[in-house]
Amino acid sequence: MMWNDKFLLGITEIDEQHKKLVDLVEQTKDLVYAAEDGDDCYDEVVQVLKELVDYTVYHFNFEENLMDSVNYDGLIGHKMEHKIFVRKISQFMSDDLDEDQLEKIEQITFFLLDWITKHILDTDSKYVHLLR
Repeated sequence: MMWNDKFLLGITEIDEQHKKLVDLVEQTKDLVYAAEDGDDCYDEVVQVLKELVDYTVYHFNFEENLMDSVNYDGLIGHKMEHKIFVRKISQFMSDDLDEDQLEKIEQITFFLLDWITKHILDTDSKYVHLLR
């Protein structure tokens, strides 16, 4: 999932934060390749997941504050999507990442690819018109 301009929402700070999230997804993809080569990626997976939780909490708070500032009607649902995402990443962190490591890293990567793409292109695109 390389950054693609179709993800641009036209809000510089949000776009830069989304680029960082895409970069973290790229890191998980790299770990898939490393695990396929037989590398033990436990420490790296844990590090990326921790960074994902930390960064998404920061990003989600920033985004939710923007939506709140313009009285976005969909804020409650949007916040719920954010909470579900953080909960899912936390769940991945509590899994035994050493057992079937390649499969777990693939699951994480597919989840991230799917969720971030849909969230930016669908959910986030619904509020940006209020900020322009």
